[in-house]
Order: sequence, then C-alpha cells, then structure tokens
Amino acid sequence: MLIAIISDIHDASTNLKQTLKAIKKHGVARLLLTGDLSELASLQLLRDEWQGEIDLIFGNNEWNRHQFYLAAEQLDKLRLHGESAQLLIGGRRIYMHHYPHIAYREAQSGLYDAVFYGHSHQAVQQMIKQCLLLNPGEIQGRQSIPSYAIYDTESNHAEIYKTR
Repeated sequence: MLIAIISDIHDASTNLKQTLKAIKKHGVARLLLTGDLSELASLQLLRDEWQGEIDLIFGNNEWNRHQFYLAAEQLDKLRLHGESAQLLIGGRRIYMHHYPHIAYREAQSGLYDAVFYGHSHQAVQQMIKQCLLLNPGEIQGRQSIPSYAIYDTESNHAEIYKTR
C-alpha cells in the first residue's frame, strides 16, 4: 500500500494544491500529515482537494485546536489524532509526532516499522535498527522547495519528492 506523508503546510495553499496534485499521480489513497496546518483554511482545502483518507496530528502552529476538532468531526475520511498517532496500515506499525526528538526516541524503541515527523522543514530519511525514520520536508516552501514522501508499506521504504 502506498501512503503519502506531508508536513508543515503553514497555510501555503498554492503549494498544498500543487503537492496534492503531484501525490495523486502516485495512486495514493491515504494521506498522513505530521502537523502545522496552521489555520482551518488548510484543513478545508484538504477536505476539498483530497478524496482519500487523511490521518493528521497537531504541530505547534494550530492555534485554535477546538475548531480543528469540530471540523474533523464532520469529515468521515479525516482522523485527527491530537499530538501523536499510533497507526496500523498495510500491516506496518506507524508512529507520527511533530517533533524530531520524540520521533527519534520512538524510532529507537523497536515498537514501530516507521516513524514520521515534521517541524524542522528539512527532508530526512534514515533507518534506525529496522525502523524507517522520515521527515517529508515542508509544504510551505520557506526553507526549501516544497516536498512530500511516498511510503510503501510492503517494502517499508519511502521516496521523497519535490513538488516543483
């Protein structure tokens, strides 16, 4: 199963639309977001532009979290997990958290096949023991070209792609 991972949108709607268009070409049905949508407008754009399932966690820039929870309740395809998520997708144990130091700790735990995070705006991919540790980079485009990752649950491998 192919899964897309994105992070750090910070309301960059044009970049988000371009990224979702690029992701759709991979035949991905599920999207994981590791935080920093920032405002509800980004969640609404995801709702309008993405037809598949969405799992998301908070970063450090979703200021009105109560409004995010209310909006998420109205979307069947969206699961808002709070600060972190433990998922089982395609037989793989996956953990998501926004912060690198927590993601790194969980990757070292041996409990997960893959750990995804954001916050640093820098794409990173490494293996820690048998766990894939991945930051897909940023959608915002503040520090680098917007990027995303496609994760294959069968191989426990990911590729990082530039949106432009």
